[in-house]
Amino acid sequence: MVQATLRELDVWYQESITTPDRPKLLSKLALLELCGWLEEELDRILLALENPVLGDAPWVSSQIIGANYGFGYERHFRGMLCKLIGEAVVRQAEKKMEQQNPGELAQLKSKLGSLWKKRCSFAHADMGANIRSQQTFDAPSWTMNEFNVIAKILEHFERVLVDVVMDS
Repeated sequence: MVQATLRELDVWYQESITTPDRPKLLSKLALLELCGWLEEELDRILLALENPVLGDAPWVSSQIIGANYGFGYERHFRGMLCKLIGEAVVRQAEKKMEQQNPGELAQLKSKLGSLWKKRCSFAHADMGANIRSQQTFDAPSWTMNEFNVIAKILEHFERVLVDVVMDS
């Protein structure tokens, strides 16, 4: 669904400009849409891991996912993983991810960190403040590319996490 929304925003972005702020608004919306998907995707991964670990989705939803506000790797996603499957299992998964998909975990950390900063800037300021602070407004096509890269890495990481959890 998010991919279709990003495509539509990119089509609107490519249309003739009716106001100078329109491309910026579409850029901002595309980034916020990606970030919303990302938070939901990380929650989905945690809930997929929940069943073989605890078998208590309501508890995981309220105590781990519900207590988290963000999608940075170290502070948010990794922290939730550690609460659910433990530090040792997360370290095993990170090591296995690096062995099977070299460089992808570092790329994921970097992309999530950059997106988190952009998201906070866009979500906590109006357009005028974003322009005054010289915020970069990336085209929706850039955001679509970020989605494609992150989705692929998360797919790889989820497979690794499931394998490590099942072997533990």
